[in-house]
Amino acid sequence: MEPTCEPTSPPKAAVISGSCVCGKVTYQSSTLPLSVTLCHCVQCRKVSGAPFLTFGLFHNTALNWSSPSFDGPPIKLTASPATKWGPSMAVRGSCGSCGSPLFMKYHCRPDGTSVVMGIVDDASVTGKIARPKEHIFLTERATWWTLAECDGLARHDEFNHGFQARLKAWNVAGCPKRSDVGSDSSLQDPA
Repeated sequence: MEPTCEPTSPPKAAVISGSCVCGKVTYQSSTLPLSVTLCHCVQCRKVSGAPFLTFGLFHNTALNWSSPSFDGPPIKLTASPATKWGPSMAVRGSCGSCGSPLFMKYHCRPDGTSVVMGIVDDASVTGKIARPKEHIFLTERATWWTLAECDGLARHDEFNHGFQARLKAWNVAGCPKRSDVGSDSSLQDPA
């Protein structure tokens, strides 16, 4: 889930966009993801109903979320459970209507959002999305899923070492929450 998000120039035209299944939550980004990661943790597997969930890391300033015609809070937030890294280290966003997973916002990375790559509208992509760089949480991998040994991706039993260091520093700092995530269960603008 590294690299560190570097500030981008002011938003430009969208180079990638997507939506939930029902289309009530959409997003556009003025940049392609900085990196792509395949997460095999139990939570991601259960949320996605698949052997892993793929995330693209975006700088917050590049993202624009909207909900064209939706009554009520369009995005439902769910706090992650406490782990060895500390209390609720992240917030998951999903569509308040259809339940599609949308993003993860880690409290230790307030400048970035990990968007679920399955919501990308392929026809919207301008440029080439970098191939995934790593598998994480392989100790929680679905036992029925066999990874190709020749995929060339880095493999980690948990988070990669850089992200583990970030989580430890966040924990030492008292586990501060992101300013763009409210304490309630909904969020109007997750960007």
